[in-house]
Amino acid sequence: MHNFDSDRLAAIGLSETLAARARTAADALGAANVALFRITVVHRAGLELSDGERILAARAVPRLLRGGADALAVGDWVLAAPDAAGDLWVHHQVARKLAHLLDGHGPEAPHRSRELVSCHAFLASSPRRTRLRGWHR
Repeated sequence: MHNFDSDRLAAIGLSETLAARARTAADALGAANVALFRITVVHRAGLELSDGERILAARAVPRLLRGGADALAVGDWVLAAPDAAGDLWVHHQVARKLAHLLDGHGPEAPHRSRELVSCHAFLASSPRRTRLRGWHR
């Protein structure tokens, strides 16, 4: 079962396209009590996630920490679930397809401006005052 409060998550930038991707990924994951979050802070020891209402500490499964082009970053949408001890673990990164948004190609090109403005607004309003550099070009 997945727990997505679309109205609350829309306030921090969730689009219908990303919500659909997240639902598909949650169904494929098959984990109980999966929730959708946005990463607000990435630390070596863990992550801070927002559900639109509060900030929660979490850790990521090792396969998501390997780095590279798909490394977890501030602003990414992830699926997380608590373990038996109650600790929150990120199990899946919702596909961003940011290249299509930035180059104007692909099925999501018409939504490019809304997605980028949404991401910028979310990051600019984050508690840690994350700065974006190079996105205005």
